[in-house]
Amino acid sequence: MALSMNGWTAIRYALDPRLRLIKIPGTTRSVRVVRSAAPLFAAFLADWNREMGPRLRLNPGPVDGWNYRNSRLTANLSNHSSGTAVDVRYDILKADHQRHMTDAERKALKKILARYVTDDGHKVLANGYSWHACDEMHTELSQSWQEGRNTTSADVANVIKRLGIDKNGVRPVR
Repeated sequence: MALSMNGWTAIRYALDPRLRLIKIPGTTRSVRVVRSAAPLFAAFLADWNREMGPRLRLNPGPVDGWNYRNSRLTANLSNHSSGTAVDVRYDILKADHQRHMTDAERKALKKILARYVTDDGHKVLANGYSWHACDEMHTELSQSWQEGRNTTSADVANVIKRLGIDKNGVRPVR
């Protein structure tokens, strides 16, 4: 059983029942991710679409999730291989290790990411705006080098429950 970098089981085929194609609330877009985290990713992406500002809205640009492949930075399987990572708006947020977000967009993203934490404060999502090799388009279930431990399915379930996210990724906006 091959694992992605964050310890989740890699999935070889798009039609595997462990994956789910979920519509992103408030958009015309959908994303294929691991079934157990699909509502969490859909809610996060809906927040992104609503809060990041017009330049980074999801409808006009690309949104991708699962893709069985190696990481661009290591010889390990990418977190995309387990359906635990998404890339958005890479038409603007290019994979060239440069910053493309404005200060206001980074501030909005930090606010969104801060919402997706477990009851004990573990951040379940990490975005590449702050990594040594900048990758602002990329958000994943966090792994040990980012948050001290890998995000587990129990962590995902905890955040889904805590935020009141329904099975379709709709989160009550407070």
